Amino acid sequence: MQELVLNIINTNHNNLFVYNRLSENSVKHLKIQSNLVPNTAGLYLVFCRENICKANSHLKFEINNINHTLLYFGKAGGTTHSGKIITQGLNGRINNVVSDSKHNLKDVKRANYWTIVMTEYQIETLYVIYYPYQDPQSLENVIYNFLDVNNLVYPLMNKKRGRYNIL
Repeated sequence: MQELVLNIINTNHNNLFVYNRLSENSVKHLKIQSNLVPNTAGLYLVFCRENICKANSHLKFEINNINHTLLYFGKAGGTTHSGKIITQGLNGRINNVVSDSKHNLKDVKRANYWTIVMTEYQIETLYVIYYPYQDPQSLENVIYNFLDVNNLVYPLMNKKRGRYNIL
C-alpha cells in the first residue's frame, strides 16, 4: 500500500488541488479548486498536514518535502467486481454527495462533508491528489486488502467494509 500511494504521489504531484475549510461557499470552492480534474476513471487521495492530523505510521506520507496524513482514498469510474461499469469520473465523484452514519449524514455534498470533518478535527486545508487510471477498483483493493490483512486502521474518512476509525 505504501509503495502504491508513494508512487501516486511522486508521479502525480502536479495533479493536486487544495481545499480550504474557511471558504465562504464550500461547494463552489470545491468546484473551482477541482475544475482541472478530468472526468475519467481513477483514484484520488486526500491528505492533511501531519502536524495537524495525528495518525499511525502507515498513513503518513511526504508531499513536496512536507509530512502529510492520508485521510481518505476513493475511486471513480472503472468497473466493479460484478462487472458493472461506473461512468462517473474523478471530477464528478469528487463533487458528488456522500453519506456518513457516524455523523448522521445522508446525501450531503462532499464539500460540506469535508467541512464538517475538518471543523471537527480542526483541519484547515486538505490536499487532494488525483490519479487517472482505467482500473481504479484494483488500486482501491490493494489499499483495502493491505489494511485488512495487516489489521491496520483505515484513514479517517474511509469506512468501507463497515469499519470506522478514530484519528
